[in-house]
Amino acid sequence: MASLPELADVQILVGVFGDEKREDPTEGTGSDPTNADVAIWQEFGTESPDGGEHVPERSFLRSTIDEQGRRYAAELKRGVGRHIDGKQKIDVTLRRIGLAAVADVQKKIVDGDPEWPAMADSTYDAKSAKTRSGSEGEVQRSGSTVGSRVRSS
Repeated sequence: MASLPELADVQILVGVFGDEKREDPTEGTGSDPTNADVAIWQEFGTESPDGGEHVPERSFLRSTIDEQGRRYAAELKRGVGRHIDGKQKIDVTLRRIGLAAVADVQKKIVDGDPEWPAMADSTYDAKSAKTRSGSEGEVQRSGSTVGSRVRSS
């Protein structure tokens, strides 16, 4: 059984992992972004060279953690109790929380968020027929891994 002080250094990482290149519907831009790059752009937004907004922020990671954080904390509390009672290894709880967070993030990517700004007509028009259903699911459909990892610092 791991001691509670050892658990203080454990992290659950949830994000878009992988360095797969994506099909860029805006060919000729000279860029070769990975799916993780696109995820960062969507999560935080980007600015155009003139300082204006280029890609608006469409947070799917931070907003999901903000919305579901209390649920994850409650599960962690239950899991620590089961661990102290010798009924369950703590890594089982951590992995469950990570998997729940992944499912919640994937759901947000697929379903979108009513507060997200709509995709610009020019972006929509530039997309191939294969990806026309919207950028909200692009990372998900691309085969990138939205996943979790448990790590000790």
